[in-house]
Parts: sequence; C-alpha cells; structure tokens
Amino acid sequence: MKAVVLSDLGKFDVRQADKPECPSRGLLIEVLYTGLCGSDLRTLFNGHKNVKLPAILGHEVSGMVVSGYEGGYKAGDMLAIAPDVYCGRCDFCKAGKYEFCENLRELAQHWPGGFAEYMAIPPETLALGVISPIPGGLAPEYATVAEPSSSC
Repeated sequence: MKAVVLSDLGKFDVRQADKPECPSRGLLIEVLYTGLCGSDLRTLFNGHKNVKLPAILGHEVSGMVVSGYEGGYKAGDMLAIAPDVYCGRCDFCKAGKYEFCENLRELAQHWPGGFAEYMAIPPETLALGVISPIPGGLAPEYATVAEPSSSC
C-alpha cells in the first residue's frame, strides 16, 4: 500500500508500506479521508514522546470496514474514527471524565495512523475508543472533521 511515512523530523515521503493485517478482535479499514491536524504538524517538526520513527501519522480518519470484528461492524460499514483510546481503569475514566485519562493512548501515536491506504484498528479502540458510524447522507470527508470540530 502507499503511505505517507515520517522518517525523521521534518522529513516524510510517500512510499510503499506493508498493508496492515487485521488485528484479532479488531478491524481493517480502507482509509477514505484523513485530516491534517495541528498535532500532526507539531509531531512532524518537533517529534512526540509516543511516536517512534519511522511512523505513519494521521488520526482524524474516515474509512470503510474491509474485514474483522464480528461484534457489530461489518465489511462496507463507513466509520468516523477519532484518536483517543481511554484506559477505562483510572479514577477519571471511572468517573466518566475520559478527557483526563491517566493512561490515554492515541491512534497515530501508539499505533500507525491514517495517512495510508489501509489502517488497522486495534481491539482497544473498539472497546474504549471513539468510533462512530457515518450516517447515511453524510459524506465521509465531512465525517473526518467531526473530531476536531468536537474538540475545539
């Protein structure tokens, strides 16, 4: 597959990368659109403590399920995917204050992101992440910007 790969600070290119495999109890999606976030730009030029190079960034994603997860999503489903994956165990999560999660992980930091043709969605994201089916009639490019619109 083609992917935009960050190889060093300020250096990226489009290259061939291995297509991810569908994680057990996770999803494989075909990426339709990925937003370019300010945090992607900060990581591009300054790095990020959770991003190990080389890396595929991009965490504001809309995509179509290709395979995986038999608990609710099926091939062809259209999804809007935000980056946050909460732990569900810390005091903040137990109180429903997920934005303060002490063990927060994010797509495109702890796992490869959406600047690629395909993206693996780990089971943690399905259980504790922010995934929403894209309603009929809403174009996936608009669904991509739901996360930054809701977090600003």
